[in-house]
Amino acid sequence: MIRVMIVEDEPHAQRRLQRMIERLDDFFRIEATAMDGEEALEILKTTRCDVVFTDIRMPIMDGVELMQRVRRQYPEMMLVVLSGYSDFSYVSEAVRSQAVDYLLKPLTEEALSGLLAQLKERYLAREHEQIRRKLAERINKAAPPSGGENAPDERLGAFLLCAGALPICESPEMCPGAEFWSGGALREAAAETINELSTFNWEFMGNTPSERIVVLRADLGELPQIAALLHSAVLARSDMPVSCVCHREPISLAEIDRTLKALRKELEQRGRIGESLLLESPGGPWRPRGDEEALQEASNCLSRNDAAALARLFARFEREKWSQGELYRLFSMAITQICDRTPVAYARAQRLRAALADSISSALSMEELRSDLSSLSLSGEEASTETASVAQRIEHYLRKNYAEHITNQTLGSVFGYVPSYVSMLFRREYGISPSEYLTDIRIEQAKRLLLENPNALIRDVALDVGFKSQHHFSRTFKNHEGLWPSDFVHERRPS
Repeated sequence: MIRVMIVEDEPHAQRRLQRMIERLDDFFRIEATAMDGEEALEILKTTRCDVVFTDIRMPIMDGVELMQRVRRQYPEMMLVVLSGYSDFSYVSEAVRSQAVDYLLKPLTEEALSGLLAQLKERYLAREHEQIRRKLAERINKAAPPSGGENAPDERLGAFLLCAGALPICESPEMCPGAEFWSGGALREAAAETINELSTFNWEFMGNTPSERIVVLRADLGELPQIAALLHSAVLARSDMPVSCVCHREPISLAEIDRTLKALRKELEQRGRIGESLLLESPGGPWRPRGDEEALQEASNCLSRNDAAALARLFARFEREKWSQGELYRLFSMAITQICDRTPVAYARAQRLRAALADSISSALSMEELRSDLSSLSLSGEEASTETASVAQRIEHYLRKNYAEHITNQTLGSVFGYVPSYVSMLFRREYGISPSEYLTDIRIEQAKRLLLENPNALIRDVALDVGFKSQHHFSRTFKNHEGLWPSDFVHERRPS
């Protein structure tokens, strides 16, 4: 709804304009009227308006001074000049005050109708950008605070989509979902579904490269139905499992942070490896299975490398549809159960738990996860010259190929091990996962490129060092270095 003020000292002309606006487009609401500029400014102190229609020649304070004062005090407000005079000085003043249009009285419905369409288009574009900026500040953390006038607090719908399993590992850059989103599947799916309902929607990266967030105006229809349309359109373009979780009720912009955390928790707790699920939040309390038999089987798998126990477990997981959260909880508890409290055992447990998170985060099917976890055991954990050599070869590969798309599966294929074993070997030798090490290399290379060419576009630097998204690069750089890439360039630039 666009709120309108009419400033006109002739009552008849004021009433006529009001009736014409209300008749032509009900998206406009007459919020206030005034007889001169001074009265208008007084009303604007307590009444929010989006557009002011003002006459030029009025007593006490004319339209020229009013436009100047409005432009200084309310820079976002749109101005329309109405006058019975075509003198060039008035036209030039309207241009200097950045008025949307200058119309001569008496107004015709044709001229006013065209103007209202122009005002609506400008208002919606500005509103869309205001909300996008506010959302970006809360979601991406890659945009500095914008300040200025608050965006309208619309009722919004929120959706979280994830390609592959939801990443729960420390550094998710090598999970397979990032490559899928870089192909533009979500943008194409949105164009096919929700863009037909309204252009008022926004797309953002989630906490990891595997996730995408879609926010839209909640007045487009039932949110679960919209989520189903969008999810189906994405799946039609997908070569891997993609899940979507939707908040079933509209939310305010101020609630977006809390809502996205709830959506992510819902997916982590109820999402299933290798399946494309459509979930709703809130989904009720989560009660993970407490199963001593399964815990004992998982402990046997890890302590004895018991292949039969692993096969039995996975048959049960698939039959009973265990979630990602339940799988991680079960094997994490098993690691705690079989490790004693000595420093050496604690270090082994930490490596196992990190490799478990890597495996679950990267798995595209239960069979792939079962194969990966077959190497996740305490047996063979002793360091050796051979495993140290493998870790060094992995390190060399990462340094040589950092700009390429590398996943945990890539390293497994190159070095002939399942991803969890690659993770354990590397972590034991270098103290961090291959993914964390790869991120360190990419950030160091990005810093070098930024210093060599301070005028380089951040997007180009991000792509050159292997990031799929400028937003994800900026957020990772900030977490790594404590400042945004643009601030890093500014601080290092010679004075």
